Amino acid sequence: MERMLATLSCVILTTTTLSAAPQQGGTTSNDWHGPPVLVDPLEGNHDCANARDLVAGDYGGLVVTASQPDYYRLRVDPHDEVYLNIAVLDTAHDFRVEVLDGCAPVPGTLQIIHYDDVSVTIQNSTDEACERVVRLFRDVGTIANYDPAVFDLTVAPIEDVPYPEVCQGGSGGETCPCANNATEPGGCTHSGGYGARLAVSGSQLRQLGELNVVARGLPAGAPAVLLSAKLDGGDPALQFGDGILCAGGGGVVRHAARVANAAGCATWNGDVEVGAGRDPGQRLALQVWYRDRVLSPCASRTNFTQGVELRVLAQ
Repeated sequence: MERMLATLSCVILTTTTLSAAPQQGGTTSNDWHGPPVLVDPLEGNHDCANARDLVAGDYGGLVVTASQPDYYRLRVDPHDEVYLNIAVLDTAHDFRVEVLDGCAPVPGTLQIIHYDDVSVTIQNSTDEACERVVRLFRDVGTIANYDPAVFDLTVAPIEDVPYPEVCQGGSGGETCPCANNATEPGGCTHSGGYGARLAVSGSQLRQLGELNVVARGLPAGAPAVLLSAKLDGGDPALQFGDGILCAGGGGVVRHAARVANAAGCATWNGDVEVGAGRDPGQRLALQVWYRDRVLSPCASRTNFTQGVELRVLAQ
């Protein structure tokens, strides 16, 4: 295991290389003139100016060739950390990763990648948000080797939670309107004696699939509406009905309505455009507002899941 540490005014970066078995991967398109051509779902990020903005999530089947490096931009909030894992599926001896400040290399961050997983931790110890660009490239030198390097990326907060949760109504979270805090993570307690919880996975980038949104623990048959609202610009948590509305920053948008099934689940997959009309980099809370048809703890018959934080991507 190798470990490097570089201290900067904005970040502390740690690169750790872990052994892993080589695998085959990547998306292919057929080419009868030769071997299959690998297709990168985030194509177009071959210089620093066109670096792709990444938020928490999984990004699979990415490709680097000798002539086309990849650049990815990560934003780190004040006194926060971001974790980037590079899982190499197929590569050669000259695949490298480097961190840039702006577009200038940060000394001591260059790392050679073999058939390994490489993790990069970026810590912001300042009072202001900062950005770093991660460069992945082939350094072929005089060797005429144009085979692609194939890899997956995972971006997560340091505690390894893909999307942070906000406006909790569970124990240790916000104060629910009539002391109806749940004992488990999620929203405030409804008529069933527990809170509903929102789970978000996948990517906001359609070329990588879809954003998967599931609300669980709803009252059976309850009408439910998916909302998003801005988190910046004030305390996001507002008591409303029987729950906590995560809309203190304003800009509330209703996305789609569902009806919970008999198991208390409702899903929103493939039709969630949280970034429409929003500014890139803006922090949003995704949340489900639902009706509680039975007499609810605070008698309002309306409640919310907890919120899940997303950041609007630059498409």
